[in-house]
Order: sequence, then C-alpha cells, then structure tokens
Amino acid sequence: MRAPRVVGLVLGLVVSTARAPLGAASPDPLAWPVATRESRPWTRWWWLGSAVDEAGLTRQLELFAQAGIGGVEICPIYGVQGLEDRDVLFLSPRWTALFAHTQREAKRLGLGVDLTTGTGWPFGGPNVTAADASAKLVLQKLPVSGGARLVLPAGGGRVAAALALASDGSRVDLGHGWEGWVAPPGQWQVYVARAEAPIQQVKRAAPGGEGNVLDPFSPDALGRYLERFDRALAGLADGPPRAQFHDSFEYYGASFTPSLFDAFAARRGYDLRRELPALSGDGPAAEVARVRADYRETLGELHLEYVRRWSAWSHAHGSLTRNQAHGGPGDLVDAYAAADVPETELFGRPDAKAQPRLKLASSAAHLAGRALTSAEAFTWLGEHFQVSLADAKAAADWLFVSGVNHLFFHGIPYSPDGAEWPGWQFYASVNLGPQGGLWRDLPAFTAYLQRVQAVLQSGEPDEDVLLYYSPRDAWHAGGELIVQNPVPDAFDEAGRLLSSRGYAWDAVSDRFLAAARVERGRLRIGAGRFAAIVVPRTEHMAPAARGRLGQLAGAGVEVVFLDGPAGERIREIESRLARAGVEREPMAESGVWLVRRRHAAGCHYFVVNRAAVAVRGWQSLGTRARAAVRLDPREAERAGVVPLRRGAGGATEVLLDLEPGESAVLRTFALETVAGPAWPRLAPAGPQTPLAGPWSVRFVEGGPVLPSGFETNALGSWTARDDEDARRFAGAARYSLTFEHPGGSAAEWRLDLGAVAETARVSLNGRPLGTLWSPPFSVLLGGALRPGANTLELEVTNLAANRVRDLDRRGVRWKRFRDANVVGIDYKPLEASGWPLRDSGLLGPVTLQPLRPAGD
Repeated sequence: MRAPRVVGLVLGLVVSTARAPLGAASPDPLAWPVATRESRPWTRWWWLGSAVDEAGLTRQLELFAQAGIGGVEICPIYGVQGLEDRDVLFLSPRWTALFAHTQREAKRLGLGVDLTTGTGWPFGGPNVTAADASAKLVLQKLPVSGGARLVLPAGGGRVAAALALASDGSRVDLGHGWEGWVAPPGQWQVYVARAEAPIQQVKRAAPGGEGNVLDPFSPDALGRYLERFDRALAGLADGPPRAQFHDSFEYYGASFTPSLFDAFAARRGYDLRRELPALSGDGPAAEVARVRADYRETLGELHLEYVRRWSAWSHAHGSLTRNQAHGGPGDLVDAYAAADVPETELFGRPDAKAQPRLKLASSAAHLAGRALTSAEAFTWLGEHFQVSLADAKAAADWLFVSGVNHLFFHGIPYSPDGAEWPGWQFYASVNLGPQGGLWRDLPAFTAYLQRVQAVLQSGEPDEDVLLYYSPRDAWHAGGELIVQNPVPDAFDEAGRLLSSRGYAWDAVSDRFLAAARVERGRLRIGAGRFAAIVVPRTEHMAPAARGRLGQLAGAGVEVVFLDGPAGERIREIESRLARAGVEREPMAESGVWLVRRRHAAGCHYFVVNRAAVAVRGWQSLGTRARAAVRLDPREAERAGVVPLRRGAGGATEVLLDLEPGESAVLRTFALETVAGPAWPRLAPAGPQTPLAGPWSVRFVEGGPVLPSGFETNALGSWTARDDEDARRFAGAARYSLTFEHPGGSAAEWRLDLGAVAETARVSLNGRPLGTLWSPPFSVLLGGALRPGANTLELEVTNLAANRVRDLDRRGVRWKRFRDANVVGIDYKPLEASGWPLRDSGLLGPVTLQPLRPAGD
C-alpha cells in the first residue's frame, strides 16, 4: 500500500458545462480520476427494424455495463429479411414504450442514453413534405435569338429564377414571368435556376422512418419535422435522452432552400437572381469566384441556424446535443461549436494528413467551453471480423491526441436471443458486441479507454497556439456548387507542421476571434489561454478578420502571418513563437504524439509512441515541473514517480521509455514534490530463457464446435493443424505449461509471449496477472514466480474471421438484412469464402527475462 505525500496539492480541477457534469479527479497523485459514465466508452446501438423487446434490451444493457461501456446512442435502422413481423414502427406507441424501458434499465445500471433524432441518416422521414425536403439547385443556360419564344427543356423541379443576358450586356430579370417570354432583337443567353425536390430519401431508414430527407438549410422545416418527436417523446417518466445526435452532413446534393434568394440578399447585400451567369460559371474568373463564395457562405450560415435551432429544441426538452459538423458546407469550427458535444469521426485507419481536420471538433469544444469532444470510433477501421483490439487501440490513441475525450464505438447491433451466430450484423465494421468476435476480452480495452478518458476529461485544455481557420479560400475555389468540408490546404499543411514540431494548437474561426479578449498579452477564449496566432497563407480573408488580427497584434499578441508554404517558414515560426513564450514539446520529433491538459497543480500528458522503434531516455517537456508521476493506462495499479532533471536552457526533462505503440499518462507538478514509489524502470539482468514445451492446449469457449485438444513443443497458429474444426474455430484456447524456475536472482522477471493472435489472459501458479490485448504482449511477474516448478496458463482468443470464412464456404445464409445487407470495406457484397486463414493462438516465442533496476 503506497502512501504518497503532496503538500498543498489539489488535483484535477474538472471543467464542465452546466449540462454535462463530470466526475472529480482523485486527490492521490498516483491514482486515476474517479470513473464516471462519461469517462467510459459509449457505443452506437443499432436497433435493426427496431425489432427489440424488453427482455432483450435488459439483457444487452446488463452486458454493456459488465463490459465497461458507459452508455448507448440508439440509432434505429433497416430490419432483417423474413422477420418483418417483428419490426416496430419508429416513434409508434410501442416504440416509445420500448425506449422508455431502455431509459429505466439504463438508469438502474448507471448507463446513459442518447438518441439519434431520426432513423438512419440524415434527418428525414414520413412527415417531411416535398416543400420541406432537401432540394437541389440546377442551373441551365439556353441560347435564344431575338423574336423567339423561350421554351424550357423538359426537366424536374420548379423554376426558382431566370435571367436573360444580351450580347451587349443588358439584362432582363424574368422572375416568374419567364413563361411566354419573347426575346427582343439580338442574341440572348437565358440562365435558369431550377429547384428540384425531393432529391434524397433517408439512408438506411428503420421501419416508420422512411421518407424524404429534410432541408438542412431551413430551421422552419426542421421545426415542423421535430413536432413528431414532441408528440412521441412527451412525458417520458425517466426524463429525456442525455443527448440528441445528428450524424455527419450527408444531405448529398442539397444546394437550395426556398428562402435562399431572400436570405442571400439580406446577408450579402445584392440579388443573386441577377448573378445567375456568374453562379453558373460564366464571366470573369474573379466574379465567378466571388458570387459562388457568397452563395456557399450563405448556405453555410443557413445550416448553422438549422443546427442551432435543433440544439435549442433539445435544450428545451432537457437534452444536450452531439453534432458531427464534418461534411457541412459552412464554417466547421462554428458548426461544431453549435452543439454541446462536438463530435468528429475516424473513418478508416489513422492518417496524419487528416489530423488537423480531426482537431476542428476539439478546437470548437475548447473555444466554446465544452467539457466533452466525442468521436465516432473505428468506422471501417478494417474488414469485418478482422479488426483486433490492438488495431482499435491505435485508432483510439490517435483520436485522443487529436483532442477527443468521449469515444463512441461504431458500434454494436442489437441481436435477439436465439439468433444463430453471428447474430444480427450491421453493414459496416467494427462490431464490438457479443457477436463481433472481440467481446471476451473487451473489458480490458474499455478499462484502458476509461482511464485515459477520465484524465482527458479533467482539468482544462492547454493549447498555446491558435491556428487561424477560415473556409473562405475553399469557398472561392472551383468545383461543384457546394463545397463540403471547406478546409483550405494551407490550413492542413500548417496544422500538420505545428503538430509534428510539438506545438499544442487549436483552430480558431472569425467568430471566436472577434469575441476573444486579451489579458497580459495572451488571448482568452473559453478555457483557453493562447500566446500566439499562426495565420496560414490565405487569399480571401474577410476585411473584418484582418482588422481584428491587426488589433490583437497591437495589443501585444504575437500574430505570425505566413505568405508561403509553412514548411519554408518553420524557423521563423519557431522564433516568433518562442518570443511569445510558447514552449513546444520536443518529444514529438521522436515519434511521440501527445495531448496536454492543465490541472490545478501542473499538467496531464497523454503520450503514445507512434514510431516503429522504442523511445528511451530523457525527453524534454514543454512545461516546467518539479515532480512527475507516470501511470500505465493498461495496468491500473502500475504507477510511480519518474525522475526529472533540468536540461539545456532550463527545460524540464523526464526519463521516459516507450515501446512502439505504448502509451502512458504523465502527471506533472509545477510547484510541489511528490512522495511515493518510483516508477519501475528496469533493464535486462541476463539472457532470456525460452519456455519450451510440451504445451497442453485445450479449447474452452467458442464455436462452431470445440476442436480437439493437443500437445505441442512448437508454438504456431492452430489453423496450421490438420484439423478442420480448428481452422474454422473462433473463441479461446487454454495453453498450459509447467516449467522450472530458470535459476539465479533478479529484481523482477518479465514474461514475454512473443506474437499473440489476438488476446491472452495470463495466470501463473493460479494468480491472475492480467489480460494482454495489444503489443507489447508481456507482463511483469511480481511475486508470482516461485522456486521450483511453476504452472503457466494462457487463455488465448482469436478473431472471428475464420469462422465467418467457413460460413461463406459452406453457403450458410447469415447475411439477411434489408437495405445494405452486409458489404465489405469496398462496399461490395461481403464474400468471406476467399479470405486466407487468419493466424490464431499463441505464436510465441515465450520467454522469461530477468530484470534489474536500470540506471539513467
């Protein structure tokens, strides 16, 4: 039992919004913050066909709680072929009763419940009329000779505007009088703007949710859409959902709303109807760019009003909002900030090129004073049934260093009792539920996420630099009428460069910049205190923004304008930032990615080694400290004080060893010292001892049947055996080995399992030592190793891919879902029969390593 002593220390000041209180941090500097439902990972919970029942809901919620999941986001979607009689219509009295049951049971279990404001995505349904539906602006150009009557070609939609332009430059606004118009003498071009609606149906809709997609630029249409929810969800005994959820902007083709021309004139100061040639792409390039940029900006503002109306409606009903702003046409920072919980999304594998865009959500949260930044995690991280918990850790760590602190699995489909394996599946991976192949050892992963998120939800953000973000350059670019995700390349380039050099930064929009205040040469926005602003090269900055930057520079804020590629100016950037008092984190140059937060006595660091080689030795910190402790998020009890020293220029250096892929939490203290056990830094004290066979292997859990056990001296994949049951098996096998103590003395011993496919529960002499689910697959033995004979047991669990492969090879019909059914990562029908067998089991080599205390 450790008894650390900290003088005058208050740890982990929790920043929270009034509507999203978070748990307090522990006063013990070597302890993790107190777990809350928000610090645990949540999951999207797909209700296929809403074909759920009370008993099944209770059973799955209990499983979620046992697995360390903190809450669910309910998203009803399409159902199962042949089981249409089980479907429950969305928002029907029966559906509402099932939702109320979910609320009651979740409350009993300490879980949270969020709800998608609709089915599938995006917003829409049977109550969305054509007048309120998502619409597309179609531009046409028609040559007309003098004396000819204008005849419009056949086409859908109504004419929203028409303009005739003569060769001499004169114009005739046809308005609603285009029918029967006869062209005066000369040659004319008539520009016609048609409004086509509806253009899209709800994607992946659940029964009762089918219908037109809603107009995303009309708050009034949204209000009429929400009336259906007002009626259905009124009077819930256990209150409203914690939050309403809006998925990413997938209103594909939406580019018109009935109020467009009036809104444009009010906001931009001129009539868009008279600028149809430029909007169509005709005329001087500068004029075309200006008109299209104004059009795009107007639609972005209208969508922002739409999101704000939705948030106001949610608040009126006692709920928060979670919004995925990416994909939208407007200022993404402002759109993220319009929700209580800005949410980003990692689609596919982590990609350093995309990291600046991931940070837009956390930037909005920091600037708006939000406590949480969520993320849709693991969407198409890999092919179905082939993603490991180690893969998921790498993706989660990437989200954490991008400012996320509230993960949502994507996801878990509801599957009823009696459904044949693999149960009901969603079309996109990764299924983290009981039928997805990752469930057995998922609690070890969720415990890791909970510890990290508890740290990242405590304290305050600690970014030093603001990176100016404006969509205006993207709005002025060519291409389609609507520019989704208007993020200039120069912003991405500057963001990547700052991160790679170890600078902690947030993106800032014009709106937040205008509201910033200066205190002692630093900018205060929300909880942030920023020493400098970096402005990427931009050609179309708003005059008000340029004037504001000038004001801030005059008030003593360091403003660094880049007039060329950021990489060519890095020395100047670093010099200017150093002059402003910004300290970078040099360990970033070693391949260590990090995120930093302030607590009452210092800083929290979450660090992860993304390099292919180990990081060892002294690492400089960008903050000053008198003491530091290290906590291992994979092993709750592994914590200790780490050595510090003063380096060149007075920088604080910490002694830090990280294996490839390894992560850690560092907690530093600026003024106080910490008494407690030292972090166990160990080095080899002799040669490794291989643990040779014979190994006894017995299959203990899984299917379709348990293969026969076997003895072996040579470790390898159990799929290499001449055993068809083993080749198609998904589940766990127990490896047992009796070995003699290798002799000699050591301060500690490390058991290294070598390669594991994919997770392993470890016990020695009947003492559980933990679950290994990501590299390095090694564990310290503590006092479990004893003289003489020792018994090692490993329960190794593989992925479900080989069993799914077998189903398709035998033609078993398990993919029987309406709409998308099950598709592969290429969005073609999933066919697993051609998958190669995936290695499974303990691959080794297994070794014992004597250890001694390491020197500095």
